[in-house]
Amino acid sequence: MKKIECEALISNLDKVTSFVEDELESLGCGKKQLMQITLAVEEIYVNIAHYAYGKSDGAGGVVPDSGSGPMSLSMWGDNGLVTLIFEDGGVPYNPLEKEDPDISADVNDRQIGGLGIFMAKKSMDNMRYEYRDGRNILTLEKRIAVNGGVSMLNIRGGKNGENLLIQLEGRLDTTTASQLEEKLNSEIDGVKELTFDLKDLEYISSAGLRILLSAQKTMNNQGKMIVKNASEEVQEIFEVTGFSDIFIIQ
Repeated sequence: MKKIECEALISNLDKVTSFVEDELESLGCGKKQLMQITLAVEEIYVNIAHYAYGKSDGAGGVVPDSGSGPMSLSMWGDNGLVTLIFEDGGVPYNPLEKEDPDISADVNDRQIGGLGIFMAKKSMDNMRYEYRDGRNILTLEKRIAVNGGVSMLNIRGGKNGENLLIQLEGRLDTTTASQLEEKLNSEIDGVKELTFDLKDLEYISSAGLRILLSAQKTMNNQGKMIVKNASEEVQEIFEVTGFSDIFIIQ
């Protein structure tokens, strides 16, 4: 089990979602399910940050963002079932009792808010709430498809004279980056042109980016490096991180 504790503030949202994404990545969680779980975590956390420690508004509710306090999130995976438990010491509140919004209503009748908890419930397989020992405890569960709990990366291609072609399929992340590193270490000597074909690469994390950056630095001294056929998702990561300005991308 892994756990993160922090002050329930919106400024800590990135810290919480990064914690969750890192753990899901280590479990080999697919892209769609990772997005669903992260979405639910964000909606629940934001609700806690806005309302859990708010001051009373005198009408049975609380004033948003009028107070703060500690919260914790524990999570683990077991045989493809991911469990997350939020805990806070704020005012008692069961988000599962909140009435679902009418998503079929005319645009003029739709409420601006109210979608967050609804989206969280739709994203997860199961949610349950209890108030115990002065704490709100909300449990979320989601079954994910995994390959023995391990991310999968297939590496194809090889040397042809002074050219090295590397074709990647699957996920290049924390648990698989060492495979690519070993491949490059064994074959990059003497290479004048290194080409990465990312046509079948579904996902890349910072661990994967570090390997590509290291390869680029090596090739700056030996020849050139080309990255081609990246998906829109991978290309977006290159752009956000500035790697699109570093690599020759085709």
